[in-house]
Amino acid sequence: MAEAVSNSLSHLSDQDLHDLARYIKQVPAINDRHDSRPRDQYSAPVVTTDLRSGETIRVDRPIAMDGAAVYDNNCASCHGGDGNGSPDQHIPSLYNNSVIGSAQANNLVMTILNGVQRKIDGQEVFMPSFGDKSLVQHLSDKDIASLANYVTGRFGRGDAHLKAADIATIRQGGAKPFLVRYISVLMLTGGLGFLLVLSLIYRFFKKTDRKSAQS
Repeated sequence: MAEAVSNSLSHLSDQDLHDLARYIKQVPAINDRHDSRPRDQYSAPVVTTDLRSGETIRVDRPIAMDGAAVYDNNCASCHGGDGNGSPDQHIPSLYNNSVIGSAQANNLVMTILNGVQRKIDGQEVFMPSFGDKSLVQHLSDKDIASLANYVTGRFGRGDAHLKAADIATIRQGGAKPFLVRYISVLMLTGGLGFLLVLSLIYRFFKKTDRKSAQS
């Protein structure tokens, strides 16, 4: 969505923006069969003090970390352990967030994988990526699944239940369309069907020629 705003929507005329806003206001806030309420009405501010306690966890420790530990090591420094973000919301809060409250976690996962880099009113908005080209910390499919499940569980719907295989699919651009997945089978079937039609046509004309010769 950030790319759509930066590269497209921000360049619309005032009239187009008003027309678009007028249309959006007519669309129900709940538009997915899995939604029970608007996406930006999940969770609430955490009022407890954000204090670090207990054992210090190294980011590069060899043992697997759960979602909370991945969040604490990679996200809390900006979004806060409480998910409040920055006071001016330059770093957005994670509660009442339409991305976190969505029934589909693909947008959240893509944000974690690719980060955010765009301009708003002349100011840079930046979040580092944690995917293959990360300059800060490369997270595995399992780490990202744990992180996304933790974030949606604490600040959103709580029913993402992503697995490493889901992240691997999203990392490759999502599930392939039916035609792409079965194009080789369809081409082979089509080729065989074409040959069969040619064979029938050949047999028909050959049989016609024989009858003409006999008569």
